[in-house]
Amino acid sequence: MKKILLIIILTAIITTGIFAENEFVENEFAENKLSNYPGGLGIGLQIGGGSKWESAFMGTAAVTLKIRELPFLWGIRLNIENDYFSLGISSDYYLADILLIPDNLHWYIGLGAELIFGLNDPFSTGIAARAPIGLSWQKELPSIVLEVYLQVVPKLGLSIYPFDFPYGGLGIDLGVRIWFD
Repeated sequence: MKKILLIIILTAIITTGIFAENEFVENEFAENKLSNYPGGLGIGLQIGGGSKWESAFMGTAAVTLKIRELPFLWGIRLNIENDYFSLGISSDYYLADILLIPDNLHWYIGLGAELIFGLNDPFSTGIAARAPIGLSWQKELPSIVLEVYLQVVPKLGLSIYPFDFPYGGLGIDLGVRIWFD
């Protein structure tokens, strides 16, 4: 557990230095200086996996949504393991989206929260802070923007019922999102 917390802290320190050295790039879809994400409605699917600190790897599948008027990316996720099934609802705010290769490849970092409902016997529920860090490839097509992304998501939180703190883990997701203007 101490190693994971150390990795999260070091990641925050390193990325802060990177942000200080890079200028944020704007494009016609930008909502603000820290967001190169397309405007409009974004709908997507993602698959991935992750593990809680004390358990094995589990598969995940999610639907993602971004509405122009709100600065958050939303996700509804199913987590499936041999003897565990849960539903997660997440919301992420991207702190920075930096263009690496003109017109296509970005990297981003954000902060968010997730509410998890374990649907097994016994029922469980928890809440976690999350920090998505990833790469996003975006391609502008005639009437849409296509995005393919890969992200790593460290999480730290608590299990509300039954109570357990600290509670968290690490996830990885591969997704596709279509943006409509």
